[in-house]
Amino acid sequence: MKKFISILIVLALCVSLCAVASAEEDWTIFVYLCGADLESENSMATHNMQQMIDANTGPNVRFVVETGGASSWHNGANPDKLDRFLITGGSSTLVDSQPSASMGKAETLADFLRWGLAAYPASHVGLVLWDHGSGSINGVCFDELNDDESLYLTDLDKALKSVQGSLPNGFDFIGFDACLMGTVETAAILAPYARYMVASEAPARLPLRISAKSMPCVRLSMPMQRTCLTRRRPVQIMRRSHVPSQRLTTLAATTAARAIPIWSTSPV
Repeated sequence: MKKFISILIVLALCVSLCAVASAEEDWTIFVYLCGADLESENSMATHNMQQMIDANTGPNVRFVVETGGASSWHNGANPDKLDRFLITGGSSTLVDSQPSASMGKAETLADFLRWGLAAYPASHVGLVLWDHGSGSINGVCFDELNDDESLYLTDLDKALKSVQGSLPNGFDFIGFDACLMGTVETAAILAPYARYMVASEAPARLPLRISAKSMPCVRLSMPMQRTCLTRRRPVQIMRRSHVPSQRLTTLAATTAARAIPIWSTSPV
């Protein structure tokens, strides 16, 4: 996660440099932290939140985190609630708490984003979805409190579309701190809502080693082909999930036509 945050910070700087410099520019990065067994059994979400606290992001970057989807937490978060934390300036503060709900439902993500965009507007906005990922078939964020219900790509589409009016310029990036989400279908879903996607087509291994090769970044633009979202097509993409990253980003560029890789494949 620490290297993942570093990649996001570099991306944030790149996006900022493309805009007119302004002392008022700031960042809000929303983190949808579905802990699942990664937290209840291994404290990984707690560790990742600590890395956000420790990250040297400067005064103009804040993380807004929603926790849920785990039977127990090791950082004081309430497993019976959806707790919301503001992380900035080296500290974490509980700023809101909502009744428990499945993090595998589109409405739970949409509610978090509606609240966060109203409470913490910024010049630049990013979104990270954290948990297990399974690519185009079963999506991301498996809530262990609700029979491992997950966000399908159609759920992501529904949630992001619901807040599109509050963010007319879209998210600067949407990233997945999860396995297998770097697919053509994911890019096609995100294209109307974000400028960049950060995702890996590979399964994570412990210790987690994230690089530009394992976590490529692609620039998204419209129109992208969204017709590949059929029952048969995702299986074909999943069978290619272990091909080298360079080949997968090339596949994204040719099949989706508008997903342009901007990161080299050398480690960072």
